[in-house]
Amino acid sequence: MQRMKKIVILLLMLTPLKNFAVEFFNGTYAQALQKCKEENKLLFLDFTAVWCGPCHTMEIEVLNDPDVSKYLDEKFVVLKLDLDEPDTYYYREKFSVNGIPDYTIINFEGNQLAKHLGSCSKKELLVFFNSIEKSKRLTIEQIDEKLNELKKIYDEKPNAQSLYVYLNFLLKYKQDGALAVKIYKDATAIKKNNIIQIPKLLAHYFAQNNDENSFKNLVDFMSEKGAGQSLISARALAFYEFYIAKNDINQARKYLDEYLDMLTEDKSWEDVSVRIMRIKNFTYTYKQYSWGVKALEKLKDNYAGAYANKKRLPITGHLYQLALMNYLDGNCANTQQNIIEYKKYQSGFNHLSAYNTENEKMMERMTGCNEKTK
Repeated sequence: MQRMKKIVILLLMLTPLKNFAVEFFNGTYAQALQKCKEENKLLFLDFTAVWCGPCHTMEIEVLNDPDVSKYLDEKFVVLKLDLDEPDTYYYREKFSVNGIPDYTIINFEGNQLAKHLGSCSKKELLVFFNSIEKSKRLTIEQIDEKLNELKKIYDEKPNAQSLYVYLNFLLKYKQDGALAVKIYKDATAIKKNNIIQIPKLLAHYFAQNNDENSFKNLVDFMSEKGAGQSLISARALAFYEFYIAKNDINQARKYLDEYLDMLTEDKSWEDVSVRIMRIKNFTYTYKQYSWGVKALEKLKDNYAGAYANKKRLPITGHLYQLALMNYLDGNCANTQQNIIEYKKYQSGFNHLSAYNTENEKMMERMTGCNEKTK
């Protein structure tokens, strides 16, 4: 009987601890973003590793603290990313993770809002959270003041960047899509290049608000402006952003393919670089590895001249990405072939920022790939 009492007491002691434990999201990065959108939360990325002692200490002593875990559950979707996992390498680069523990805060659009690096106390972490909350709370007067300030900046220097910042703030805090479109249309009359940058922002907004009619009007307006290559590309990207925001991955991929198939006139390395980043983002975010391999191979064929310019584009980065995508797709034979070619060209080359995911540990892991281990 005495032993049974001890067991009951022990269970009572342990039960609250379980209730206070932080709840990690069991899903992919893309699914976590979608959950953030549906629940109006931010995404808390916990970059960690099995070998990271401070990471485990932080989870046990700080993240599982009742006050901290309660705050995390109410305000965030919490996703743990192990740096040693192959499909985490892209996010390691994307969010500049140079040390762990690393806590990166992003919104459901995938934009980084804040970052906390290193171990800390419960108090320090709550202060960090509070600073994020304060940045989100603006009074009506502060919003109007900031909006007027951004409008003034744009009026004085009307370019794509100042227009983007102005409209982004307007949509976020005023939710006035009609006014944003009017400003955009007026801007294109002044400077045609503005039509290339802004549609993505508007498409995302209309998708979030289930306003397909306004999106259709936007696309129709773009069609009226002409049929030049840059406008056709902008329309394809607008559709891509619209369907990404709607979480319709198949339709989004269709328009991304359409965009990638549009060859630029000079076929420069700059054009290749932009397309590479889009391929990487879609491939790793939505785990479309087979598609990513085909897209990279097709890009190399379409832009053979740019790839041949070894001063700008070392072939090693391209082969590394192919190896990684094939590895994540479970295709060990192609992975091994990519690595053989990679090592052949490796001497004398350094990868550029667009391929900034080459990692020796990952290379060793891929080298040991075989069908039995996958």
